[in-house]
Order: sequence, then structure tokens, then C-alpha cells
Amino acid sequence: MYKISIIIPIFNVEKYIERSLNSILNQTMDLKEIEVIMVDDKSTDNTRSIIKEYEKKYHNFKAIYKKENSGCAAIPRNMGINISTGEYLMFLDPDDEYSPDMCEKLYEKIKHSTAKVVKCNHKLVFENQYRIDYNIDKNISEIEINSKKDFPPISASACNAIHNRKFIIENNITFPNLNNGEDAIFSMCEFFKADKIILFNNYAGYLYYTNPDTSHSRTGATKNLDTLLETFYILRNLIEKNNRTDIFHDYFSRYCFEFFIRLLNYNGDKKVYFKQFYEFEKSLNCTLTFKFSWMNIVNKFLMQNRISTAVFVFNSLNFIRKTPIIKIYRKLLFKRK
Repeated sequence: MYKISIIIPIFNVEKYIERSLNSILNQTMDLKEIEVIMVDDKSTDNTRSIIKEYEKKYHNFKAIYKKENSGCAAIPRNMGINISTGEYLMFLDPDDEYSPDMCEKLYEKIKHSTAKVVKCNHKLVFENQYRIDYNIDKNISEIEINSKKDFPPISASACNAIHNRKFIIENNITFPNLNNGEDAIFSMCEFFKADKIILFNNYAGYLYYTNPDTSHSRTGATKNLDTLLETFYILRNLIEKNNRTDIFHDYFSRYCFEFFIRLLNYNGDKKVYFKQFYEFEKSLNCTLTFKFSWMNIVNKFLMQNRISTAVFVFNSLNFIRKTPIIKIYRKLLFKRK
């Protein structure tokens, strides 16, 4: 049995896939102890030939070639879970990469603890610069999280973590068939089922790349906004079911940030989605607070049910955001961090 099975959902990533796979080859952990499951979701570019080379060269690199595209990462990931043989599971998106010691560091911790999941922080890589977001004091190196009383881990991603495979299978934790938001639901189910989760707060082992041609979840496509709102309700119901409505404000203040980001790139009628978001936020019985003041300004009008005003303010701020001065400020902000 392998110590770790790494599952990679793959679709049309010929420009990035070698970087991801090489980050596994460069791990400090013995490669013989790692199983790599590459699930190709019927790529139409040169991706398949690239992963075939790795499959040929390394006996523990296994590929599945789907006959039909599933349109999301969830189905390939679930297929990978089903055929995995490792004691622990890790996930890697095909345009991201691991730091060289990530597998070893997370494996050693979960192996010698009672935690079902060990997570780390991540680096957000943007135009050859990076940023690390800390939701708690960055000087705190490690914390234990209990779902009965603590707040969920800072990242909703399933990729910056190592998971006990037996625990995942016995609790039937899978990725829902959504084109985005599946990580958040998977992680929330895991949070409530696990007795304990360990977070390496000041270790950013996962490199998350904001590639414009692969980061579809942040685009303003209608299906992405529809799915995001669906995800909000699924998460709300999960939290209610587990009697943790006390985390509504802090959790959704952080997670609903994505709604405003995606709406920035949406060219359709924003009023439709603002109305839906208003209904969702009202259902929480609390007013959310976002880390960016412009979001709070827009949200203030939303919560007064002044949808047209919210749209006008949103569009005005979006126009200002695209000016050269703001772009320069954003670059300086990344450099400082």
C-alpha cells in the first residue's frame, strides 16, 4: 500500500501540467511511497500525450482517460478516490503545485496524530508575485480545530491538505457534482465529521496559481454565479443541520466575498443576482461584513433592498477599479506581502 494517493483532475492544461507533476517528482518524500492518479476529463489539446509520458516513465503514475467530459473537477476526483490505494489522500489541481516538502510534512503530522485531516496555508501566486492570507495571527504555527466549538479551517480548498482515506470512504464524503464550490462543500462535510483537524497556519505549502485561462470558477459566467448561489444554500443547510449557526456571520462574510469578485466580470443583468444574494443573506438573519470596504458599501444598499442603487454603486466602483492607478496599487500591494 502507498502512503499517499495524489488525485489530479485534468482537462486541457498542456501549458501547466508538467509543472504540477514535476512538483510531485521533486518531493522530499520517497516517490515510491506516493501513488499519483491522473484523471483526464477528455482533454482536446496535447495534455493526454504529456500524461501518457509520465505514466510510461513512472510505474506509480496511473492515468484514467474519460470518454466524455464531465464539465467539473468533482467527478474525476471522486473517480480517483474510488480507485486509490494509499493510506492517505491528497488533491492537486493541474495548474498548481506543491512545495517540495509538503507531502512529507503533512504526512508525518497526520501519521503521528489522531487528526483525520491536516491542512496548511497556501500561496496565492499572481503574475510572478505571491501573497499569503492569514485569518489568524501568522505567528501561531499550529492549531487544533474541533467542529463542535471551533471555526472551520481558513481555506475551503481540499488541495492544501492530507486526508485519512478510510475516514473519507467510511463517511461517504464526496465532491458534489457542481462546476464550482465543490471544495467548500467537501471541506465542510469533512469538518463536521472529523473529531479533530490540525492546521499548519504559518506553513504555506500549496501554490495556488491564478491563471486566467484555468481559473474558471472566478469568471462571471452565468452558470458559475448560479452554482455559487446554490453552494451558499447547501453550506447554510449543512451548518444548520450541525447546529453551528453561530458561525454564519464570520464564515459567510469570508466565503461570500467570491460572489462580488465573480460579479465584477459578469456582463449581464446584475440586478437578478443581487436580488438572489439579498434573499440569501436575509435567510442568515445577520448582516455580513467583508474585508473590502467597497463590498460593504454595496452590501449596505442590498440589505436595505435598494437593489438598483446597489447595482449603480457596484458598476461605478468597478469602473474605478479598472483605472491605471488602481492597477499600480494592486501590484504594490502584492510586493509588500
